[in-house]
Amino acid sequence: MISGAEKPSQGRIEVEGDVYHACPGKLSARQKLNTIARPAGTSPASASEALVASGLWDCRQFLPSQISSGQVSAAELLPILSGNAAVALIDRQLDQLDPITQVSVWDRMRHLGKQGMITVVATHNPTVMQRCDALVVLKGEQIRFAGSLAQLRQYVGPAEFVVTTQRQPGVRSIVEPFAVKIEELPDGFKFQAYEGQERAVKLLLEGYGDVSYVISKQGQLIDALARLM
Repeated sequence: MISGAEKPSQGRIEVEGDVYHACPGKLSARQKLNTIARPAGTSPASASEALVASGLWDCRQFLPSQISSGQVSAAELLPILSGNAAVALIDRQLDQLDPITQVSVWDRMRHLGKQGMITVVATHNPTVMQRCDALVVLKGEQIRFAGSLAQLRQYVGPAEFVVTTQRQPGVRSIVEPFAVKIEELPDGFKFQAYEGQERAVKLLLEGYGDVSYVISKQGQLIDALARLM
């Protein structure tokens, strides 16, 4: 709707400035990459910065048909990285980039964001999600979550600690005052500690002579997504 491809069921959408929707199949097969990076009104310096950020500088004279699929995804971002859009809509291209190029592209978009560009990203990649200021989690057309990354992390769940001990009562007595779940194992205990308490539990246990070792497992963003779905 923001790009104008669909109309809202009611009301209207107004955008101040140009909108660019990076979507598959939008590139001209006859244009070289350095031309794609320089839409009307773009300076040579901005086009060069876009090509460098996307990792395409060395193949700037190539056509889209002469580069790899990952590079095509990067090329689809060139008009955005050149800085011409007020609102940039990215349709999962970031998921297709190698990690080094992804960081470079984000740095460029962050720079453009300070100049006023707003970027909306569709992604299936938790690494990409962690770089966003605000998140909307969708299942089909239903919104399951909307908020900040910090708010999403509340759905991650507890951290787990597998503790190898001689199962002496003293270990349990040290941990019990905390809001943790304790499960007995054949060679020790497993503790679940919620955010804000996991570090205290680990320090107490590591300082206790009966503990052989502590293995901690922090919840991941993918766990939060699984709970929401």
